[in-house]
Amino acid sequence: MKNINKISYLILCFLTIFIILNQFSFSTSQEIKEKSIAELLHSKGLGVIEVNKQVEEELIKRGKQVLPVFREQFNSPEEYLEIEMPKRLMIINVLKKTKYQEGIEMLIDFLKEECEKPYSGERWSHMPKEIYIKRMICLAFRDIGKEGVAILERCLSQYEVKHDDLMKRLIIATGLAGDDKYFETIAAYLLEDQDPWIREISALALGSIGDKRAIPYLEMALQDDFCFELGADPGSDVVLSLITSCPVREAAVHGLDNLGIRVKRQGNAIWIEKG
Repeated sequence: MKNINKISYLILCFLTIFIILNQFSFSTSQEIKEKSIAELLHSKGLGVIEVNKQVEEELIKRGKQVLPVFREQFNSPEEYLEIEMPKRLMIINVLKKTKYQEGIEMLIDFLKEECEKPYSGERWSHMPKEIYIKRMICLAFRDIGKEGVAILERCLSQYEVKHDDLMKRLIIATGLAGDDKYFETIAAYLLEDQDPWIREISALALGSIGDKRAIPYLEMALQDDFCFELGADPGSDVVLSLITSCPVREAAVHGLDNLGIRVKRQGNAIWIEKG
């Protein structure tokens, strides 16, 4: 009898919590729908995953209405850089999902500012914060697709310096969008660039292009020597965990998978499965 009472009590507690959470979610959802775009961008609830998701969905529903407000709120890319990270990622998601030309141009403006910004030393996930955000902007072009290539090409034609960070990332973004014009350049970045994070995203770009010519380049990248212990800074002798991360190798695996090529693993060693 006591066990039955305990079970009933636990069920009642669970139902009470469920109802409260549902009411909170409904209340938050209603509040979000009633806010202006500017209010949504500066909502105090942002940073909570569920609230971020609801705000993002609402901004996407508002369509082209968000673009002039975004421009007004962030008159310069410098103002954009003052925004906390979760909100910045949300803005990138809204711009990539709506796919409007002005929004794509805004993403490139943000990328330009990120490339000119010195490293702060802060980390996001397992990489420098600035690398992470540049990576996410470039990866946005996988979702934007070939609609973004013409805009990227126009920006590329405006630059005379052929090998600065911004130029490389714009070229890589065309590959991520599925365009093969710069295939050889991106393949060279993968094998020769000194920046391991350029090599990493180049591998993803070759996979997105989907050209079988990428297979030997990606196979060589499976031997890339950029590896570090998760929990420690790359290049540091301090080991805080036993898990080794090899981002370029993993990106090569992903690129090969896009091309229908499977790999085998043993420890940190990775090779293409033959036969």
